Amino acid sequence: MKSDINTGLGDAQYRIAACIDKRPAFMHLDELSGFQGLVDGEIAAIGQACGNGWRKVFNVYAKLLWALATEWRRQQDETEAASDDAALLAPHLGPLLAQVLEYPSWQAYRDARLLRPGSGTALLFSPPPVADTGAHKALTAEGAHKALTAASAQKALAEAPSLYIVMGRGYGKALSSEPQRGIRLSWLNESFAIDIQRRIIVCPYFDYRQLSDSRIDELVALILPQRAVRHLEDQSRPGLEEWCRPGLEEQGRQAP
Repeated sequence: MKSDINTGLGDAQYRIAACIDKRPAFMHLDELSGFQGLVDGEIAAIGQACGNGWRKVFNVYAKLLWALATEWRRQQDETEAASDDAALLAPHLGPLLAQVLEYPSWQAYRDARLLRPGSGTALLFSPPPVADTGAHKALTAEGAHKALTAASAQKALAEAPSLYIVMGRGYGKALSSEPQRGIRLSWLNESFAIDIQRRIIVCPYFDYRQLSDSRIDELVALILPQRAVRHLEDQSRPGLEEWCRPGLEEQGRQAP
């Protein structure tokens, strides 16, 4: 079991954390314990020193946040911030996403704000912390042994303090195989899995081919409530209530 010391780059008070199972060979980051916010030019320096793979990680992270922010703003404009669905993200993700849109492009956001102190974003070298139980508590109030409705599942996910995006199917399966972590993944397809109680989504690795623009769009659909319902309906997939049942994977729904 990996260390539970919350360690990574970015904002220690993050709202969105991307979890990766390796570290860049840059400066002292291989020995980092705790959080380090980045400064001007540091993303570019890591990319230059550590290769194109790390450059892609930062680029895809920024592209994902830009896509989330753009869709969030579209929902806000469409509903004039009046509907319950549009308000679900506001307590925690809304301010972060509004901040993203202060920049003219995802590239500008990446260079000026991504993984900075106060950005609400983090790149975790440690696994999602076991102690982050906000979503678990919220769902317990709904009843631990009954199927959640789409609305209650979305509300619980939105009210939890942090969202964890685990990079790569292999890393997600490795974390879920450690019983101490209590991660119970329900796989939606070969690329995406979710543990709504722990507010964890497993997605393809942050690479242009693996997490392509179309898969970024799919990931956005899983995070934003209105988009999630439309996306699942369009793809003829089970509704949220079908894949948010606690222990669903223990009933025979295993990773494909």
